[in-house]
Amino acid sequence: MGCSCSKSRRVVVPVEEQRPVRKFSVRDGKQPTPHQHRQLEADNTLEQNINRPDHGSLQDSVAKIQQTGGEEHSEEQVEGTVPQETTDVTVVGQKKDETTQNDEQKDTVTELQETIGEHGDQAQAEVPEDSMETADATAVEQKKEQTSFKNEDDKSTVAELEVNQAQAEVHEDQSTEKTDVTAVEQNEEQASLNREDDKDTVTELQETIGERGDQAQAEVPEDSMETADATAVEQSEEQTSLNSEDDESTVAELRENQAQAEFHEDSTEKTDVMTVEQNEEQTSLNNEHDKDTVEELQETIGEENDQRRAEVSEDSTPMDCSVQNIEESLEQKTPEPITKKDLIPDVEVFKDLDERAIQAPEGHATIKDLVLYLIETATTPLEKARVLFRWVTSHIQYDVVSYVTGGPKEVTPEGVFKKRMSVCQGYADLYKDMCRLADVNCVTISGRSKGGSYRVGRKFGPGSDHAWNAVEIDGRWYLLDCTWAAGNTDLQKRTFEFKYNEHYFFTDPEVFVMDHHPMDNKWQLLEEPVSLEVFENQVLLKSPFFSLGLLPKFLSHTMSPVCTQNGNATISIKFPEPMAFSYHLYPAEGGYAQDENVLHEIVDNVALFKVVPAQKGKFMLQIYGKFNTATGQYSEICSYMIDSAGPMADQLPFPRLKTSTWGPGPWLLNGFISDVSHPRAIVTLPEGEAKIELNSVKPLQYMCNIKEGDRKWDNYAFSQVSGQTASIYVRAPRTGQFILTIWAKEEYDQTYSKSVYYLLRCTKCKTTISPYPQTFGNWTNGCRLYEPLDGRLAANRRVHFRVVCPNAVEVVVIAIGKWHKLARNADDSWEGDADTGEQSKILQVSAKKPGDTQYWTVLQYEVVA
Repeated sequence: MGCSCSKSRRVVVPVEEQRPVRKFSVRDGKQPTPHQHRQLEADNTLEQNINRPDHGSLQDSVAKIQQTGGEEHSEEQVEGTVPQETTDVTVVGQKKDETTQNDEQKDTVTELQETIGEHGDQAQAEVPEDSMETADATAVEQKKEQTSFKNEDDKSTVAELEVNQAQAEVHEDQSTEKTDVTAVEQNEEQASLNREDDKDTVTELQETIGERGDQAQAEVPEDSMETADATAVEQSEEQTSLNSEDDESTVAELRENQAQAEFHEDSTEKTDVMTVEQNEEQTSLNNEHDKDTVEELQETIGEENDQRRAEVSEDSTPMDCSVQNIEESLEQKTPEPITKKDLIPDVEVFKDLDERAIQAPEGHATIKDLVLYLIETATTPLEKARVLFRWVTSHIQYDVVSYVTGGPKEVTPEGVFKKRMSVCQGYADLYKDMCRLADVNCVTISGRSKGGSYRVGRKFGPGSDHAWNAVEIDGRWYLLDCTWAAGNTDLQKRTFEFKYNEHYFFTDPEVFVMDHHPMDNKWQLLEEPVSLEVFENQVLLKSPFFSLGLLPKFLSHTMSPVCTQNGNATISIKFPEPMAFSYHLYPAEGGYAQDENVLHEIVDNVALFKVVPAQKGKFMLQIYGKFNTATGQYSEICSYMIDSAGPMADQLPFPRLKTSTWGPGPWLLNGFISDVSHPRAIVTLPEGEAKIELNSVKPLQYMCNIKEGDRKWDNYAFSQVSGQTASIYVRAPRTGQFILTIWAKEEYDQTYSKSVYYLLRCTKCKTTISPYPQTFGNWTNGCRLYEPLDGRLAANRRVHFRVVCPNAVEVVVIAIGKWHKLARNADDSWEGDADTGEQSKILQVSAKKPGDTQYWTVLQYEVVA
């Protein structure tokens, strides 16, 4: 909404006695000369044009201005609004009967000096003192010189003064142009033009007078017009002392000068200089002093007018309203944008302001009273914008019922202020109104948004569905959303919960555009705006995504849908600090979750989500996250649309887990282990077995097992520790995929609270597959087995054993009641041979600790045929 202010203009115009325009006739029985004939035709043409119906206003103006005459030279000033036509025709009307004799010229000089003095007093407030004195002195000198002119030179003098008078009137039209002096100079040249062109010239004059009068009425300020009228008064006084014998030719020359003054409007500066030279050649002044006087007067008038124009231009600039200022600030070159982090390194600086807003008393009767209270301690526009934002987001509830039912909603600032409830439009308009009262530049923006009911991949209609704000701080614009920052809505329960979201205060434009798309792209505040098509196909990013320190550039895919290749699609998210993730996969048309078709793992601070849909179609992948050390629920951070071309022939769903993350990633993130031989979650067993090593920063104790679905395969995973390195041996009981679970704890912990999960895939196994020997509690105290690793031993065989049992004083192998002692080696390992005995029996390895009288079983084998 633009507005402008215009200043009314009033001018003072001298009114003199009216006298008719003289015409040539036969005098003393003599016919007019050819020159007089041409002049008579020009006069008649002017009268005919003036009397035309479409020049009614011109007739009135001529009649008004021709009210001049008498020997007393009385001057009456009438104050009123005068059209520009009147001002331009004044020069014609002010041409008097120059019957005054030379003996009255002294009185005329005196009056002219008084008029010049009055004019100088009037212009003193506008024109610098030195320029004013120069103009007055020049005018006085010129009048004094005029009084000494001889009668035979009066004719040329009259023409010259008429030129000056016409120039003063032309200046009235051109108070904002640079051609005042040039108009006077070209009038001198036009004075000598052939009389045969008078008819056309007068017609052009009349048309130009009407056009220029309308233009001047809208452009010329009061002070400039008064100055021009004062000049006309001075020049009118000058004419009273001129010889009356040359009235006829003077009137014609004056008309020609007026026409030339209007014609001059389009001339260039170069033409102006040439015109000065031509006028100097063509002037017929007999007195050389007259020429100098005219030139000095022209220069003085030009200087005064130039200065007045500068003052008028400065004073008449219209006031811009707030919306105009907003448009100009966007179009002008703005400072380089800065991020929210650069502007507000720590939001704790707003702690006191936030508390003031949140705890503001409810007794304020008007919005203005509330704003004055809130900004009382705010010293900058940023602080004002903040405290008002926190009040709105902590006191205005979202009207969920009206939104769901489509009922009437209160959106006016006053209504929202009183009801303390509204929808997005009410939030935005109330905040804008509060900013206005706090002298903070703010606008309401309408557009499309990805709110609570939005689903990834949905297309938008032509209209707007949301409203938010932008505020200007130190020449830069910042985006904010009071509605989404206020809290959370449950559309099914139709409830609202206040829960402040800092993300939507001064959000960076490249982030804000991920879920806000304004109807006017300039309010994206981006050098390269995002199209609606791109906006519709972008991944859906929720505010917790950014609250966790994530950015769109951390995503492997920023556009949706993501199409599968070879039956699967993998999406990755980089993260700057330890985080935990969860997910759900739903059919796009609705239905139960199919989480078994997603495998999530963390590798080198990158979260990977491998999606393997079980059938062809579209699926929605929702990803949740939280800081790794945080407790409580996960928050949704983003959503993708997965377009599946169908599964592969041998594709299997992933086994279900109690947790959502596969692989050793969480242990590595937490520093529980420092390195691992297999960082990826899927371990392929080319020959049916593998060895996984984990290095820890401190000694740990381990346990492990293998499961296939709900079935547990005992002793197909075997762990042993050497120093801070743990070795996990795994064997697949058959082809297929299995879950390997590894638990770990520190030495003095009571339970194994930490675990990781590997997905074992075996496509080929050995002919004979044996599990590992069974271990017992003491085995975890640093025991290691070199041989035999097979847990099933053939009967009646001699088998070599080598084992490490820390702190043991004796290690024995017990088979069918026979004890075989093992010898201790220099490396603290125990080694020896033993008979396996009969089939279906048990063979045990036991150790005795210092001070004990009994042996503790650490390993147990099964004897088979």
